[in-house]
Amino acid sequence: GAAPISSVKCSPAGCPEKSQYQGTHPRIHKKLYGEKRKMMFKVITVKIEHSKDVLHFKTKETDLKPNDSVIIESLLGEEIGRVVKAFGQVFNEIKNISDIPEILRKATDHDLENFGKKTVDEQKAYEFCLKKIQEREIPIKLIKVSFFTSERKAIFYFSSEGRIDFRDLVKDLAK
Repeated sequence: GAAPISSVKCSPAGCPEKSQYQGTHPRIHKKLYGEKRKMMFKVITVKIEHSKDVLHFKTKETDLKPNDSVIIESLLGEEIGRVVKAFGQVFNEIKNISDIPEILRKATDHDLENFGKKTVDEQKAYEFCLKKIQEREIPIKLIKVSFFTSERKAIFYFSSEGRIDFRDLVKDLAK
């Protein structure tokens, strides 16, 4: 006779529903967990706005297309990026989908306004720092300034030929 429902199992290779039911046959899964299925992701490539980096991200957003702005997590907090390409759901079955970072959200008008202000603040800080470097005649080359999005902290990137004592410059910048 037929096996009782509670003992029907399938493997991802032998089940027509693949791994969506985590090895449990669809009839049992439906009985135990309802209709909930595994979340499908779309993999996209995103160019980070203030760098040259183009990275892969996953998203649950279904309406993202090239040139849409998205918010991602970075070491400096949230960053804005632009979608370069969307691959659809073809990557959902790869083993390491969990290792691909997920976008935080599609950028809103408020996000775009805040990142515009951040860019202006970074430019002002760059010009102020450059002025102080020239006043103190410090032999360094200022490369860029990056503000954290969640705090009022900044990172000043510079290069120099050798070791430089820039403690006084740090005091100027902290004011």
